[in-house]
Amino acid sequence: MNKKFFSVLTAAVFAFCASATLCACGGNGGKEDIKDGELHTYRENGVEYEFRYSGVSISLGSVGDIDDKGMVIKGIMPDAGVTEISIPSEIGGEAVKIINDEGAAAKSIETVTVPDSVTVILSGFNGWSALESIQLSSNLKYIDYEVCVDTKIKDLIIPDSVIYLADSAFGGNSALESVSAPAEMFWSFLKFSQVASYRSYIKTVNVTSGNEIYFDTFKGYSSLESATIAQSVDTIGKRAFGDLHSLIELNYLGTAAQWEKVVKDDDWNSNSYFVVNCSDMEA
Repeated sequence: MNKKFFSVLTAAVFAFCASATLCACGGNGGKEDIKDGELHTYRENGVEYEFRYSGVSISLGSVGDIDDKGMVIKGIMPDAGVTEISIPSEIGGEAVKIINDEGAAAKSIETVTVPDSVTVILSGFNGWSALESIQLSSNLKYIDYEVCVDTKIKDLIIPDSVIYLADSAFGGNSALESVSAPAEMFWSFLKFSQVASYRSYIKTVNVTSGNEIYFDTFKGYSSLESATIAQSVDTIGKRAFGDLHSLIELNYLGTAAQWEKVVKDDDWNSNSYFVVNCSDMEA
């Protein structure tokens, strides 16, 4: 090959690559240059995703800025007959960081897996009426208003990574029976009246992390039968486990000696009658 021609060709290739903000597969299977903010489509396993690339950090009020530069899912559109979705962790070599689905509810989907690349859910699964199971990202930090409302979810696990859970994020899920979450997230459930109604359905809770279970945290959990709390908990507030007439057992994951050192308000379990089980004995 002529050396001069090769040099010109090489220069042209480098110039092309330098001009591309991101190279990803579009809806037609071709290659596209994805510019910051432009909306594009991507298909995988019978699901079409609308997405855009964001090259800036997102500011989330009191939570502050979250460095989530990457792909933002703007729409999730499954084909007919699809009942399970595993959202891709990357598109075109860029991590999927935010889910902000503004499209119509996918009413046929029963199972959703959110990849560990995702740190923020602004909107996504509201009105997915057939949804029975959702696995959230283990790196999720922020869950906004009504992201998963009016579904058939029975078991909900809020990752320990979550630092903000908005008002009524999981409201209206009357099939919900079991919730696992950090202590602070149960406090979020209590604070917001919009989720008060479904607390009465929950039969099992698991406090997976955190130091303090605040006063009245489990107020209104009238069907609660079993509670588990992490060894990290060292303070239990007033009436945190009060007036729970269905509660049979509280399982503490530390030893009986450690349980005795947990600071408990005098009325932490007022009007409740249950057994406390520790890792080495019944306390």
